[in-house]
Amino acid sequence: MRCSACATILGRSSGEERRQKNQVKITLEPIGDVADEVMKKLKDRVGGIFHCPLEIRAGSSDLTPAYDAERKQYLSSKLLSALGKAERQERVVGVADVDLYVPRLNFVFGEADVLSGTAIVSLNRLRQEYYGLTPDETLFLDRATKEIVHELGHTFGLGHCSNNKCVMHFSNSLADTDLKESHFCNMCRPKIIL
Repeated sequence: MRCSACATILGRSSGEERRQKNQVKITLEPIGDVADEVMKKLKDRVGGIFHCPLEIRAGSSDLTPAYDAERKQYLSSKLLSALGKAERQERVVGVADVDLYVPRLNFVFGEADVLSGTAIVSLNRLRQEYYGLTPDETLFLDRATKEIVHELGHTFGLGHCSNNKCVMHFSNSLADTDLKESHFCNMCRPKIIL
Protein backbone atom coordinates (compact mmCIF):
# COMPACT_ATOMS: atom_id res chain seq x y z
CA MET A 1 0.00 0.00 0.00
CA ARG A 2 1.47 3.35 -0.99
CA CYS A 3 0.88 6.25 1.41
CA SER A 4 -0.21 9.44 -0.30
CA ALA A 5 2.16 11.49 1.88
CA CYS A 6 5.18 10.14 0.06
CA ALA A 7 3.69 9.33 -3.31
CA THR A 8 3.49 11.82 -6.11
CA ILE A 9 1.00 14.60 -5.55
CA LEU A 10 -1.87 13.46 -7.74
CA GLY A 11 -2.79 15.70 -10.63
CA ARG A 12 0.32 17.88 -10.29
CA SER A 13 3.06 15.71 -11.69
CA SER A 14 3.43 14.08 -15.05
CA GLY A 15 7.10 13.19 -15.41
CA GLU A 16 9.63 11.29 -13.36
CA GLU A 17 11.56 14.52 -12.71
CA ARG A 18 8.52 16.26 -11.20
CA ARG A 19 7.57 13.09 -9.30
CA GLN A 20 10.92 13.05 -7.49
CA LYS A 21 10.72 16.78 -6.76
CA ASN A 22 7.34 16.39 -4.98
CA GLN A 23 8.33 13.34 -2.99
CA VAL A 24 8.75 13.67 0.75
CA LYS A 25 11.93 12.42 2.41
CA ILE A 26 11.84 10.93 5.90
CA THR A 27 14.89 11.18 8.14
CA LEU A 28 15.37 9.09 11.27
CA GLU A 29 17.79 10.58 13.77
CA PRO A 30 19.03 8.67 16.83
CA ILE A 31 19.03 10.77 19.98
CA GLY A 32 21.37 9.44 22.63
CA ASP A 33 22.47 5.82 22.58
CA VAL A 34 20.35 3.89 20.06
CA ALA A 35 21.78 0.73 18.50
CA ASP A 36 22.68 1.05 14.81
CA GLU A 37 21.01 -2.29 14.09
CA VAL A 38 17.73 -1.08 15.61
CA MET A 39 17.86 2.10 13.52
CA LYS A 40 18.47 0.08 10.33
CA LYS A 41 15.56 -2.25 11.04
CA LEU A 42 13.25 0.68 11.80
CA LYS A 43 14.34 2.40 8.58
CA ASP A 44 13.43 -0.71 6.58
CA ARG A 45 10.05 -1.09 8.30
CA VAL A 46 9.05 2.58 8.01
CA GLY A 47 10.28 2.64 4.42
CA GLY A 48 8.05 -0.34 3.67
CA ILE A 49 5.03 1.68 4.78
CA PHE A 50 5.77 5.06 3.21
CA HIS A 51 7.65 4.00 0.04
CA CYS A 52 9.66 7.21 -0.12
CA PRO A 53 13.31 8.14 0.40
CA LEU A 54 14.30 7.42 3.98
CA GLU A 55 17.67 7.98 5.60
CA ILE A 56 19.35 7.76 8.97
CA ARG A 57 21.21 10.90 9.97
CA ALA A 58 23.71 11.19 12.80
CA GLY A 59 21.94 12.56 15.86
CA SER A 60 22.69 14.24 19.13
CA SER A 61 24.20 12.39 22.04
CA ASP A 62 23.66 15.06 24.70
CA LEU A 63 20.35 14.48 26.45
CA THR A 64 21.33 16.36 29.62
CA PRO A 65 19.30 19.55 29.01
CA ALA A 66 16.06 17.53 28.80
CA TYR A 67 16.65 15.38 31.90
CA ASP A 68 14.44 15.86 34.95
CA ALA A 69 16.26 14.27 37.91
CA GLU A 70 13.15 14.33 40.08
CA ARG A 71 11.10 12.35 37.56
CA LYS A 72 14.07 10.36 36.21
CA GLN A 73 12.68 11.07 32.74
CA TYR A 74 13.40 13.31 29.76
CA LEU A 75 11.12 16.16 28.70
CA SER A 76 10.16 15.22 25.16
CA SER A 77 9.46 18.79 24.00
CA LYS A 78 13.07 19.81 24.78
CA LEU A 79 14.45 16.95 22.74
CA LEU A 80 11.93 17.68 20.00
CA SER A 81 12.97 21.33 19.77
CA ALA A 82 16.63 20.25 19.56
CA LEU A 83 15.79 18.54 16.25
CA GLY A 84 15.18 21.97 14.73
CA LYS A 85 12.98 22.43 11.68
CA ALA A 86 12.79 19.89 8.88
CA GLU A 87 13.65 21.01 5.37
CA ARG A 88 10.85 21.55 2.88
CA GLN A 89 9.40 18.18 1.78
CA GLU A 90 11.17 16.44 4.67
CA ARG A 91 10.03 14.95 7.97
CA VAL A 92 12.47 14.21 10.80
CA VAL A 93 11.85 11.69 13.58
CA GLY A 94 14.18 11.58 16.55
CA VAL A 95 14.45 8.10 18.05
CA ALA A 96 15.45 7.94 21.72
CA ASP A 97 15.91 4.95 24.01
CA VAL A 98 15.03 6.87 27.17
CA ASP A 99 11.78 7.44 29.06
CA LEU A 100 9.97 10.57 27.81
CA TYR A 101 7.29 12.70 29.45
CA VAL A 102 5.29 15.86 28.98
CA PRO A 103 3.82 17.87 31.85
CA ARG A 104 0.56 16.40 33.20
CA LEU A 105 1.30 12.91 31.79
CA ASN A 106 3.28 10.09 33.39
CA PHE A 107 5.01 9.30 30.10
CA VAL A 108 4.65 9.55 26.33
CA PHE A 109 5.57 7.14 23.58
CA GLY A 110 6.20 10.13 21.32
CA GLU A 111 5.42 13.71 20.41
CA ALA A 112 5.19 15.62 17.13
CA ASP A 113 5.36 19.22 16.00
CA VAL A 114 3.41 19.72 12.77
CA LEU A 115 4.84 23.22 12.20
CA SER A 116 8.47 22.10 12.25
CA GLY A 117 7.82 18.74 10.55
CA THR A 118 9.57 16.92 13.39
CA ALA A 119 8.69 14.23 15.89
CA ILE A 120 10.31 12.17 18.61
CA VAL A 121 9.63 8.59 19.67
CA SER A 122 10.79 6.78 22.79
CA LEU A 123 11.76 3.12 22.52
CA ASN A 124 12.04 2.67 26.28
CA ARG A 125 8.52 1.54 27.23
CA LEU A 126 8.07 -0.37 23.96
CA ARG A 127 10.44 -3.11 25.11
CA GLN A 128 9.12 -6.16 26.96
CA GLU A 129 12.14 -5.94 29.30
CA TYR A 130 10.86 -2.64 30.69
CA TYR A 131 8.00 -4.61 32.27
CA GLY A 132 10.21 -7.46 33.51
CA LEU A 133 9.21 -9.75 30.62
CA THR A 134 11.30 -11.80 28.22
CA PRO A 135 12.67 -9.74 25.30
CA ASP A 136 10.71 -10.05 22.04
CA GLU A 137 12.49 -8.22 19.23
CA THR A 138 9.69 -8.65 16.69
CA LEU A 139 7.08 -7.22 19.07
CA PHE A 140 9.43 -4.38 20.01
CA LEU A 141 10.07 -3.46 16.36
CA ASP A 142 6.34 -3.68 15.57
CA ARG A 143 5.57 -1.27 18.42
CA ALA A 144 8.37 1.12 17.48
CA THR A 145 7.28 1.15 13.84
CA LYS A 146 3.69 1.95 14.81
CA GLU A 147 4.77 4.82 17.06
CA ILE A 148 7.07 6.29 14.41
CA VAL A 149 4.34 6.07 11.74
CA HIS A 150 1.83 7.57 14.21
CA GLU A 151 4.06 10.57 14.96
CA LEU A 152 4.82 11.01 11.26
CA GLY A 153 1.06 11.07 10.69
CA HIS A 154 0.85 14.07 13.01
CA THR A 155 3.61 15.84 11.05
CA PHE A 156 1.47 15.33 7.94
CA GLY A 157 -1.49 17.05 9.62
CA LEU A 158 -3.43 14.09 10.99
CA GLY A 159 -5.11 14.08 14.38
CA HIS A 160 -6.08 11.04 16.43
CA CYS A 161 -8.47 8.54 14.88
CA SER A 162 -11.39 6.80 16.60
CA ASN A 163 -10.68 3.57 14.69
CA ASN A 164 -8.71 1.49 17.22
CA LYS A 165 -7.01 -0.43 14.37
CA CYS A 166 -5.70 2.74 12.67
CA VAL A 167 -2.10 3.73 13.38
CA MET A 168 -3.43 7.21 14.26
CA HIS A 169 -5.48 5.88 17.18
CA PHE A 170 -4.24 7.37 20.48
CA SER A 171 -2.19 4.90 22.52
CA ASN A 172 -3.02 5.43 26.16
CA SER A 173 -1.29 2.14 26.96
CA LEU A 174 0.88 -0.47 25.30
CA ALA A 175 -2.23 -2.60 24.77
CA ASP A 176 -3.57 0.17 22.48
CA THR A 177 -0.32 0.15 20.51
CA ASP A 178 -0.41 -3.64 20.19
CA LEU A 179 -4.03 -3.59 18.97
CA LYS A 180 -3.57 -1.05 16.20
CA GLU A 181 -1.97 -1.70 12.84
CA SER A 182 1.04 0.05 11.36
CA HIS A 183 -0.93 1.59 8.46
CA PHE A 184 -3.35 4.49 8.11
CA CYS A 185 -7.03 3.57 7.85
CA ASN A 186 -9.12 4.45 4.78
CA MET A 187 -10.42 7.58 6.53
CA CYS A 188 -7.00 8.95 7.57
CA ARG A 189 -4.93 8.14 4.48
CA PRO A 190 -6.66 10.70 2.21
CA LYS A 191 -6.39 13.44 4.86
CA ILE A 192 -2.59 13.56 4.89
CA ILE A 193 -1.43 17.11 4.19
CA LEU A 194 1.83 17.71 2.36
